Amino acid sequence: MRLVVRSVIPIAALALLQRPASFAGSAAGAQPTGTASTISVGGYSACALTSTRRLKCWGSNNDGQLGIGDDLTNHPTPVRVPGLGKVKQFSVGDYST
Repeated sequence: MRLVVRSVIPIAALALLQRPASFAGSAAGAQPTGTASTISVGGYSACALTSTRRLKCWGSNNDGQLGIGDDLTNHPTPVRVPGLGKVKQFSVGDYST
């Protein structure tokens, strides 16, 4: 059996894989808001669990897959997913989180 992984890892995810990274906000000059402890990468988006167990996602949001409400714009930098308490587990698919 041969396993083929067909997923483009967003540039931001590569930085997280190389070393623990602090999340910068979307505004220029924003201060770091946490360190990634776990990441999951889907076909078009990625999410990370911060050290404070908050979920932050980035990438394509055309179908609402980032879970951030009615904002269907793409996000190149991590944004906090609202309405969640402390997250224990998560998974990112092609069109869902």
